[in-house]
Amino acid sequence: MSKPPSEPEHPKPVVIAIDASGNVAATVDGEPVDLDQLLSELTAVLREAENDGEDSADS
Repeated sequence: MSKPPSEPEHPKPVVIAIDASGNVAATVDGEPVDLDQLLSELTAVLREAENDGEDSADS
């Protein structure tokens, strides 16, 4: 028996703040996050979306 498709994960709010001195801070769902890790994860998601788009264009 095939497994039913999983529900998509609900997006969590991301807040990125830059103060007047140029300091940057980010939170995800109210929790502080490391900016390098956030950038890495966002880059991976964008690459995956770009690859999915290329796969669709090949069809």
